[in-house]
Amino acid sequence: MLQAWHLPVAPFLQKRNRHLILTLWLAGDELPDAALLRYEQDNEEWLLPMQLLPEQSGLRYRRYRTEIPLDTGQPRRRYCFKLLWPESQRWFTPLGWNAAPPGQMSQFAVDLPDEGPQWVADQVFYQIFTDRFAAGAHHGGPDERGMPITEARSGPAEPGAVRQAAAPSDNDGSDQTIAAADNHRSHPAMAAADNQGFHQALAATDSHGPHQALAATDSHGLHQAVAAVDNDLQPGEPSTACAHGWGQEFDQQGSAATFFGGDLPGVVAKLPWLTRLGVTALYFNPIFSAPSVHKYDTADYRHVDHRFGGDRALLRLRKATQRLKMRLILDGVFNHTGETHPWFDRHDQEDSGACHHPDSLHRQWYSFTAEGEALDWKGHANLPKLDYAASPLVHEIYSGRDSVVRHWLRPPWQIDGWRLDVAHMLGESGGSKNNLHHIDGITRAAKSVNPQSYIVGEHFGDARPWLQADAEDAAMNYRGFTLPIWAFLAGKDIAGHPVSLTAQECAQWLEEYRAGLSHQQQLRMFNQLDSHDTPRFITVLGPHRRRLPLGVVWLFCWPGAPCIYYGDEVGLDGGNDPFCRKPFPWREADQDQELLALYRRLAWLRHDSPALRYGGCQIVLARQDLLVFARVYQQERILVAMQRGEGGQTALPWSPLLSGVAWQRLEGEGIMTCDGLVLPDDSVTLWRGKAVPRRRLAGNNH
Repeated sequence: MLQAWHLPVAPFLQKRNRHLILTLWLAGDELPDAALLRYEQDNEEWLLPMQLLPEQSGLRYRRYRTEIPLDTGQPRRRYCFKLLWPESQRWFTPLGWNAAPPGQMSQFAVDLPDEGPQWVADQVFYQIFTDRFAAGAHHGGPDERGMPITEARSGPAEPGAVRQAAAPSDNDGSDQTIAAADNHRSHPAMAAADNQGFHQALAATDSHGPHQALAATDSHGLHQAVAAVDNDLQPGEPSTACAHGWGQEFDQQGSAATFFGGDLPGVVAKLPWLTRLGVTALYFNPIFSAPSVHKYDTADYRHVDHRFGGDRALLRLRKATQRLKMRLILDGVFNHTGETHPWFDRHDQEDSGACHHPDSLHRQWYSFTAEGEALDWKGHANLPKLDYAASPLVHEIYSGRDSVVRHWLRPPWQIDGWRLDVAHMLGESGGSKNNLHHIDGITRAAKSVNPQSYIVGEHFGDARPWLQADAEDAAMNYRGFTLPIWAFLAGKDIAGHPVSLTAQECAQWLEEYRAGLSHQQQLRMFNQLDSHDTPRFITVLGPHRRRLPLGVVWLFCWPGAPCIYYGDEVGLDGGNDPFCRKPFPWREADQDQELLALYRRLAWLRHDSPALRYGGCQIVLARQDLLVFARVYQQERILVAMQRGEGGQTALPWSPLLSGVAWQRLEGEGIMTCDGLVLPDDSVTLWRGKAVPRRRLAGNNH
């Protein structure tokens, strides 16, 4: 039986000058007469012979090697291996052996040079639904313009709602910086105004990289990093005005629309908590002005909602996150606005909105039926859909010099990227016509301001058409991560319907999806166990609650950037919206401390492990209820064994990726023996090791 091993990382790939050296490992009694590399240069097929290297002492496999040029062709290098015998051939791909030549999207792929955001693979993300995370604003304070909040502006309070606003001015220079930003559209040369106040405030930032800042897990080094935050941004308890909202009953009738009082100052107060958790990047659900709790009904793309503290609160948060080397991405809701947006103005407040005035300057920015009804998002009349056939709208949202997309990427805000809400639905004429063109336009506009900005599309379905076209850097990885994990561990699909999936079927699902992406794209995919749009994973598990650690370890060890949905780390539960959006339980007595400790250990392990951040992934064994996979990078190895249901002893197939490794068990109760693994019921075990380099034979210079 012939076995083959190749991953698109070291030690199988080596960049040397302007060439890429590729190596294939083969073992068995049926070695081919010839091995060829099939690769694409500018979409044209090339076949290159591979050299059989001299045998190496103690190795049970043979090595074949060739190289391809890097100074020609497109950056995405797709390739596979063709093996020849006197009367037959076989093809080796990321999905294993093929009798026929594989399609383009079933081959290995690497991006060299890689023009995507280099920082993403290093992050542990944390998703914040602002109203429900933490409250820190001064009750009754001024709004983002420095004016007191009044009932006339805010509207009547919902039952149990808590009004929040920005902190009073403390002469930190935020007001002047925001005023300069507001004038940007009429005064394009505002950058100089920012350089004085804002960048001077960041002068204390040290020059260490993010992993240097996070390298030490001891409290001394961690507290030193947190101490870089200004004194006026140090953590504090939520105000008493907010506390009662946090403890009230969460029910179906009122809680979806109830303002519990979370805001951006509350997030600042909890940055030390997040830093200790190992979080290095924040993703916020929408924070721009809107009447709802969720803010997906945008009323103003240019200002942060006053309930969250206004523009000044975002500026102070950004200053604090930059001090902590923490990245920040925001939710871009560009498929639709809210009905209260002045462009649409359903309530006819300004006598110029598109809803009631066919001669409005913004009428073409929306799509209307012959009867004058606006087309909307999925039947929600309060979310009228934008029409990107209108060039002025395109200019305002992404193509203009100070478009919304570019505005927040520039100083003083300098966000690090956008998550694009329902990215696949955005388009022209009330539908998704020319969708790919406009999503690509948003991405190019962002890259024109910051080439390292991160653009993540929301896709519950297959996101690969957008990724293969490089219209996005990554996608929320529901199809390639969340849903197969739900199916295997909980026996549920996204609709809550039962599904029965073996480990083999789960592995096939995961691997087929990954095969359509380059290795670098896989490392930037946005992986979550759940989100604001799904039930909590702990709730999905139902009677299988003991499998929760399996999902958590999977999250931190699978290729892609892990994202923790707020509260998951302490065991917050909840079904579909609104129950997946409960307030964070800040009382320690309401938190699962054992689960929290697991999240912290895995986050810090990821920061310490190049294999988990950059490594290739190989499913070692998938059989019925057992799935074992390895992450490989240079000499480092991570091995994860997940046993669903009844445990026992199992033999591992021999693999050169796992042999000669001194293993250390870091998580779980599984045992590694010379015969294989012994695993408990419903368990996950994680080992880490380093492969011992083999001594080369004399005269072997490869």
